[in-house]
Amino acid sequence: MIEEVDGKEAAMANRKLDELIVMLDSGKLDREQKFLMQQRLNEALKRSSFDPDVFEPFVKLGENTQLSREDMADDLESLLAQIPLDSNISKKYLLIEHSKRVVQVIISFLLIIMGISMIIIKAPPNFEMFTIYYFTWDDGITLMDLISVLIVFSGIYLLISAWLYLRRAEH
Repeated sequence: MIEEVDGKEAAMANRKLDELIVMLDSGKLDREQKFLMQQRLNEALKRSSFDPDVFEPFVKLGENTQLSREDMADDLESLLAQIPLDSNISKKYLLIEHSKRVVQVIISFLLIIMGISMIIIKAPPNFEMFTIYYFTWDDGITLMDLISVLIVFSGIYLLISAWLYLRRAEH
């Protein structure tokens, strides 16, 4: 038997599935009826499973700035008629999007810390590469410092873009 899942809904679904299996094994249904049942079951399973690509047409519709408001409303109406959405699917989509942004924030903090530490911590002379500008005979701005600044700026860019997305999602 299929691995049991905790919860009332899962137990009830397993009981109904067992009943369906017993009915199919009884042999009272012909081949065409079984085929139609299989199609209906496959469609129900497709609707219940989450596919993040289901939101792609909606995202493209929002990005198209050349459409008028009426055209966007008509396109949205046709998309909603074609693609059935419920609150569970949208919650899963939002959870995935928020988790992507949280990971982006973590990566941006790591980049900022790594870049600043590369500037502050003294590196061995063979790792310093070339000195671009000399302050004194022994000190100056090296190519490694410029690379470190680029790393810090990329971390700041990632942090700001994730923060703006999360702020936009709140409203």
